[in-house]
Amino acid sequence: MASKLDISFLTPEQNEARKEFNIYAPHCFVYILRCAGGVLYTGISNNPIQRFVNHCNGTGAKFTRSFPPKELVFIQNYHFRADAAKIEYKIKQLTRQQKLEMIDANEPSIPDIFRLKRP
Repeated sequence: MASKLDISFLTPEQNEARKEFNIYAPHCFVYILRCAGGVLYTGISNNPIQRFVNHCNGTGAKFTRSFPPKELVFIQNYHFRADAAKIEYKIKQLTRQQKLEMIDANEPSIPDIFRLKRP
């Protein structure tokens, strides 16, 4: 029997948005998570709220099982997955300092629905 996902840290609005994202919608998001120990994890998803939940529950990437996510600190929307994948690759090539500067520059533009934090 599969264990139930813990979504208790989501606001009601975030939970509704998580359920409403259409997997066939023509968009994809590049995101960065701040994980345990301050480590940064970069990924792409068409449903970033659900993906954050998956990472928090240990069903996301192997990396986030070792370094559980604390908060979503960066997000950008792209119409095509290929574009998002190119940006994800470029971000992964940046130094930690460059990523932190990019996060700081983008922080004010993160919509409230994506201000995800794990308790």
